[in-house]
Amino acid sequence: MIIDIELSNNLDRILYKFQNRKKIWLSWLEEVRQRDKKEDEKE
Repeated sequence: MIIDIELSNNLDRILYKFQNRKKIWLSWLEEVRQRDKKEDEKE
């Protein structure tokens, strides 16, 4: 039983990290996309 708790805690932490990375990644992507649009408008 204790092992299960350990495991679920680790999973939570991993998922949390993953979620955070995903957010960062998505916001970065969005930023790049916005920049590309601006570049296109300049031309």
